[in-house]
Amino acid sequence: MNTSGSKFKVTKFNGEGNFGLWQTRVKDLLEKQEILKALRFEKPTSMDDEDWEELQQLATGTIRICLADEIVYHVQNLSSPGEIWKVLESQFMSRTVTIKQYLKQRLYGLKMHIGHDLTHGNIFNQIIIDLIQLDMNIKDEDRAMIFLCSLPPFYEHIVTTLTYGKEKIKVEEITATLLAHNQWKHNKNESFHIDGLCVKGNQDRERKLEESSKRRNSRSKSRGKKTIRCYEVQGGKTYEVRLSKVEKTDR
Repeated sequence: MNTSGSKFKVTKFNGEGNFGLWQTRVKDLLEKQEILKALRFEKPTSMDDEDWEELQQLATGTIRICLADEIVYHVQNLSSPGEIWKVLESQFMSRTVTIKQYLKQRLYGLKMHIGHDLTHGNIFNQIIIDLIQLDMNIKDEDRAMIFLCSLPPFYEHIVTTLTYGKEKIKVEEITATLLAHNQWKHNKNESFHIDGLCVKGNQDRERKLEESSKRRNSRSKSRGKKTIRCYEVQGGKTYEVRLSKVEKTDR
């Protein structure tokens, strides 16, 4: 939004996010336009009625411009900036408090599941960002301690390494360590997979060689047998007799 020849942007409030922060930004805008006093319910004694009415109209229009269409519907019939302010507070200020409490519960109760290193870090950072948008700032050392407490017992050695002999630690250090640990596990799993393939390949080759050797031995035995035909005469009749003889091979 451009006002008084200067650029001053206020994000339109759509019912989500930090209502208190939006209020502060709008107040800054009204102050810049020198019409902040229009939020009062009573006219200053030093101002005449016509000037007061003009001031209120200007403030009312400025506030509505800072609202999304779906929120304007709630206050479109109100002509006093003070009334608009009060209605918006009654509808959205309590909601902001509820959202803040919910996010704080999620933050302090967050626990990481094994195998979700990257996802856990993203969820943690998103909660922190949401709380900052609700005007709640958490110190770096407190963020780091909350993050460490969210790790499962499996990472106890990492927690000990990160905190030993240190007074302060940053979330970035923890995240970098978890990423490195995750990459190490990935590389280790790949190595086990490759070793398993090599062992399986060697076993397959040995089995094929053994089967091939058995087939050669079988064919060699078959070729070593020779059928001998003999004829025997009995009672004036001739009979054919077949005998198998194994040939000797030179070795």
